[in-house]
Amino acid sequence: MDGIFIFLLWVLSCWIVGWLGSTRTIGYGWSVVLAVFLTPIIALIIVLFSKKKNQELLEKDINTTQYLSNLFDLKEKGAISEEEYNKLKKSFLNKK
Repeated sequence: MDGIFIFLLWVLSCWIVGWLGSTRTIGYGWSVVLAVFLTPIIALIIVLFSKKKNQELLEKDINTTQYLSNLFDLKEKGAISEEEYNKLKKSFLNKK
């Protein structure tokens, strides 16, 4: 009976590590593989050191939005012309 309980606890731990890994760059599959072949605790540590998926995208979106907003403000204040605005915006978006 104790063996079954420990096995179920181990399977549940592997699933939880996989679920946590699905929100990170390591992914669900690799998280579960690490949990099964290493241990759920070591896999959990690896998963927690992996970057979050949305964090990278959010940082890029914030930087892009901020830059374009600043560029638009410069155009509205007359610091740059419409042509310069379009040129800078196009070159910035092509880099992304």
